[in-house]
Amino acid sequence: MPKPKPWLPQEPGPKLPPYDINLMGPNVTFLKALDTDSAHGTIVKARVGRYLYAIKFLTTPPNVINTRDIYGRKGSWSCCDEFDWYFSPFENECRAFGRLKEQKAESIAVKVYGWVALTTRQIRRKLAAGGAPKLNGFPPGLLYGIVKDWVEITHWHDLKQRVTYD
Repeated sequence: MPKPKPWLPQEPGPKLPPYDINLMGPNVTFLKALDTDSAHGTIVKARVGRYLYAIKFLTTPPNVINTRDIYGRKGSWSCCDEFDWYFSPFENECRAFGRLKEQKAESIAVKVYGWVALTTRQIRRKLAAGGAPKLNGFPPGLLYGIVKDWVEITHWHDLKQRVTYD
């Protein structure tokens, strides 16, 4: 029996459970990658069975910090990796949605089902299988994501405002 996935983040505090559906399964279709101007993620519209979900894959590259400039040449600063991971957008979103679950206040945000981890190759394969036109925007390697309810965009009576508020 495979080891169950942990709730994340693993540090003390609020946590988000893993999403328990195999996204590489045949009943899951990645419909498209949204062309959004996001600072740290790419949204994939997915169908699981007959339901639609938004999977926000956090794509922020790790900050390139020259630790020698900061700390000198006294050796490895691998201790800082954990600190940087603690403040990643993925960890922050896990804690935020985990706190909403703890406080039974999930109704104030889009419903979140859990976290996932897929490689860029897996994401591109699912997008191509679903006929999605946009296959780029994902850095190489393992990407963590958060599965949320899909919410259709609201019609704007003044499309000029949409650019400002979207």
